[in-house]
Parts: sequence; C-alpha cells; structure tokens
Amino acid sequence: MGDEELMGGQGTGDQEASGYQLPVDPDRPRSTDPSASQRRRRATLHPGTIAAIALGGAAGTLGRVELSRLIPTTTNGFPWPTLTANIIGAFVLGLVIVVVVDRLAPTRYVRPLIGTGFCGGLTTFSTLVVEIDLLVKAGRVGLAIGYLAVSLVAGMVAVYAGMALARATGPRQGSTGR
Repeated sequence: MGDEELMGGQGTGDQEASGYQLPVDPDRPRSTDPSASQRRRRATLHPGTIAAIALGGAAGTLGRVELSRLIPTTTNGFPWPTLTANIIGAFVLGLVIVVVVDRLAPTRYVRPLIGTGFCGGLTTFSTLVVEIDLLVKAGRVGLAIGYLAVSLVAGMVAVYAGMALARATGPRQGSTGR
C-alpha cells in the first residue's frame, strides 16, 4: 500500500471494535515502524503536498479577501466578514473530513489542498482574537463575548452540518450501498 496505507488501533475502543481506521498522513512515517521515531525527526513534506497546500491556501486567502469586500463590518463594529469566513471554513472542513475518510480512495493531495490549504487560508483565528481585543478596548465587552460565543457555537454547528451533508450524499467507500 505504501503512501496509501491505513493505520488501525489509533482510536477509541468503539472505533477499534468496529474496524474503523484513521488514514495515515502519507508524509509521516508509520507509528508501527520500529524506526519511525528516528525518522520522524527528519520527516519532510513531499513537494507535491507543499504545492497543494500553497494552492489551496492562496484560494482560501483570496476567498477571505472577497468576503471582506462583499460583507462590510457594521457600524456597531461587529466583524461579519471574519465570522462568515470562519463558519464557511468550518463547514467545508466538516465536509472534507467525511469525504476524504469515507468517500475517496486514499490520496496524498485532497486533504492538504482543501483541509490545510483552502480552509487554513480562508479561516482566521488570529483575526478573530484581534477583533475581540479591539472590541474590548473600545468598551464593547458584551459584543466581544457575544462574538466569541457565536464564533464557537456556529463553527461547531457548521462542522456538524458539513459532516452530516457529506454522510447524507452517499454510501461509504467500499460499502455495498445497502
């Protein structure tokens, strides 16, 4: 299997009992390999993986810029562009998690392209923190707390919605479709 191997036994007892296996990052040595701990220190990313992350990151960053142009920050200072980008990114990440693990044959590029690159470029934790700090400094503590709470709750709901949508769209890879 090489780069496309799957590693079992890394989850909870329920996952092990059901035969569920987590995908192995193709750019990291297998943990069952006795020399993995030695190689892990010098493991490097495959050039194609780096290119996939860069391409996805560029697209995600451009998407965030466009969102900030389309959705202005309101006069009360609520940062709608960042909230929107983070919720969209959470939804896409939820969708990608299920598609990569359950729907696609093991691949080196989909997860880095969309999960790490696109979602990493689109979403922004640092801007969220800066905006909360600016709201607090402006005396808008309630708005800052509300922004943080809405970001966390809406992000979790968006991840769940993305995962639910992906699961509802078809059978798992290798299933008989029953």
